[in-house]
Amino acid sequence: MAQVRTTNGFEAMTDLEFLGKVRYIVSKMTGNANFPTTDPTLAFVISLADGFEQAINEADAGGSYDKLVRDSKKEELIETMHNLSDYVLFTAKGNRLVAESSGFTIAKLPSPQPPIGKPAGLSLSDGVNAGEILLMFKRVANARSYMYQISLDPEDETKWVSQHGTIRKSLFTGLQSGKRYYVRVVAFGTNGQVVYSDVVSRIAQ
Repeated sequence: MAQVRTTNGFEAMTDLEFLGKVRYIVSKMTGNANFPTTDPTLAFVISLADGFEQAINEADAGGSYDKLVRDSKKEELIETMHNLSDYVLFTAKGNRLVAESSGFTIAKLPSPQPPIGKPAGLSLSDGVNAGEILLMFKRVANARSYMYQISLDPEDETKWVSQHGTIRKSLFTGLQSGKRYYVRVVAFGTNGQVVYSDVVSRIAQ
């Protein structure tokens, strides 16, 4: 079962948005059989919300001290709502429907990533200097990174020399002129996906 978590962003809400969200959660959890004994109690949450609402009104017409009181009460209420969120997740035990019935915002399930394709379109050309080969290839959709490999003996897996990067080209340097080099690309995707390209070759100049 996929992990269930809340994603409420209380800190980024305006005072009235946050207060409205708190009232909504309380209404959804009141009489909710999924959460018979909340911790903290809904009565405690309501008392903090009432105090916060009063502080908002007083801060609108008051001075700097009233605004500090409002902000302090908001911080206390945010901490309490985080605690209530923890209670919801613990009680839900991974059941998304139960968690969503609380009124808290539940994070969307991650979309499965499609498998990555085989690196293609490999082309080799001479570099600016002697002993250089420039590799270029087509971008692999959904690949997170690449490994660029070069070898004088493609049949021996221990002879491949690797470079790593995230772009669709790589420059191999320090090669022996007149020698044929074999090159391949390895694409890495999510969830351990690894796909090798075909091997191409070129004589270093």
